[in-house]
Amino acid sequence: MRPPRSLDATPILSVILLLAACGGSTASTGTPSDSNGKDANGADAGGGPDGTPADGPATLQDVFVVPDVIHTDATVDTGSPADALDDADALPFGDAPSDGDVSLVEDAPLIKDASINDAPDGSLADAPPDAPSDGASPEALSDGAPLDAPPDGPPLDAPPDGAPAGGPPDAAPDAPTDAAATDADNGMPSTAYPAQHPPLPELVNAAGGLVLKTPTIRLIVYAGNADETALATYAQRLAASAYWAATTQEYGVGALSYAGTTVLTGETPPATITSAEIHKWMGQKIQSGAFGAPDPQAIYTIVYPATTTIQQPNPVNAIFGPVDSCTNFGGYHDNVGVTLTDGGASTSFAYAVLATCTSSLDDLTAVMSHEWVEAATDPEVTATGVFTLSGGPNAAYYSVDPDHVVWNVLSSGGEAGDLCQPERPEAIYTPPDVGRAVQRTWSNQLAAASHDPCAPDQAGVPFFDSAPVLDETVTFTSALTGKITTKGVTIPVGQSRTIEVDLFSDGPTGGPWTVTAEDLLYRNYAANGFTKSLSFQWDRTQAANGEKLHLTITVTAPSLLGGAHTFVITSTLGTRRYQGPGVVVEQ
Repeated sequence: MRPPRSLDATPILSVILLLAACGGSTASTGTPSDSNGKDANGADAGGGPDGTPADGPATLQDVFVVPDVIHTDATVDTGSPADALDDADALPFGDAPSDGDVSLVEDAPLIKDASINDAPDGSLADAPPDAPSDGASPEALSDGAPLDAPPDGPPLDAPPDGAPAGGPPDAAPDAPTDAAATDADNGMPSTAYPAQHPPLPELVNAAGGLVLKTPTIRLIVYAGNADETALATYAQRLAASAYWAATTQEYGVGALSYAGTTVLTGETPPATITSAEIHKWMGQKIQSGAFGAPDPQAIYTIVYPATTTIQQPNPVNAIFGPVDSCTNFGGYHDNVGVTLTDGGASTSFAYAVLATCTSSLDDLTAVMSHEWVEAATDPEVTATGVFTLSGGPNAAYYSVDPDHVVWNVLSSGGEAGDLCQPERPEAIYTPPDVGRAVQRTWSNQLAAASHDPCAPDQAGVPFFDSAPVLDETVTFTSALTGKITTKGVTIPVGQSRTIEVDLFSDGPTGGPWTVTAEDLLYRNYAANGFTKSLSFQWDRTQAANGEKLHLTITVTAPSLLGGAHTFVITSTLGTRRYQGPGVVVEQ
């Protein structure tokens, strides 16, 4: 997760980032602001002394008047580097706010690598009483928690109480409803795996950015960290494990190594620190040689103690105030430009920032693995705005292909770690050769073969999913996202349309699985004022590989995002769940 975008903060940002991932430009509504909510001249971005607009309290409409935030690779010399808003694991869109890729402790909605805004216990931190509780995301604790949330949260998108979790192979399907066409093609159960279906997304390197060819881990901890030795052992074992190659080799990343741990002797961990302050501090430390000879292939990884709260700019709008670690994200990755010689060129250095949110070391290492994979596959993201998913001229594996940009909204980010957050808690596991928890991350090779796209592959565990057939190329434009062109369906407000949903699996599942549909913007962003604008009716709610279901979608209210709506289909069998999103435009 990256800071804003990797702000991995609120869910609404995830949506915005997702839409922006298509490369749409954001309409500038004010002076560019840095991660501290200041404009280019150092003045408060908000109108009032407390950061709120001068003309009154913030409203939902204020969210759609967002000043561009420039994420640059600031150069460290005698001054302080500019804030880099990159991959916060992200704002609710994948990693964390402003300076780098942040993973929300739910790896949920911050900006880039953040985990969804979920509390460490897996609950949605600020969801309204009537908001659904089955989804969370950003390298905050995600999938029920913001991105990079600890693995102990409940699985995302659990079906409502009383909904079937699957049934025996011969379970009778629900009777067709009037909502679906009676002459529709229902397919039939098949033993040919997988059955035909729309393709899964591809994680792309649209800008042609570089990845780390010889990555190495440099750990940084404060004196007295009881986990210092255990973390060093984890880094060494992960570097030598099969996990690293399985998650990064297909993207051109080389073997990982461990370069040692720096103990910040004589330094006191701050009670509160901003991502902008970390960005400046990291650049100065690297430049001074405090962490050894500066190495552009290193991932400098600082672990803050539980007594420290890390703050990032709000991924939705600075008027809402900053977001905090462990409430909104668990970690993020970023990069800083450093001038190593007088008059020399700036060199980019990747770094990861981890918050200690629980007493479980596995919670910390799961987020750590997420950030290391993303820092290696997307080390130089320099997004030109918080609401753009272009990633900047040096970005690498930053987002999925344009036809599937809505997946960035589902995952609160589009990087390799973000895309697998919706599979939590199953995405978290402990490899025998590592001995601590890691997070599985997106694999284009597995996705292309219709296997579970999160690597390493789970041997003997069949993958199943329900893919909506989105047969139109649709376009919409909003002040936040710019112009977006992607795959979707057109449904005017007040009207309905029935779409086909193709079920497939890569092997026998032992029975049919259950499907549900939800309004994705409402599910992930109700706390930010989004209300339901879609309703759904299935012809059946259980089926298996080769069968086709029919989902009738009704647009019940206008969208706030240029006429665009998003939905998600969840497939459930026993305790396992997989999700696939889609886009609806009004015209």
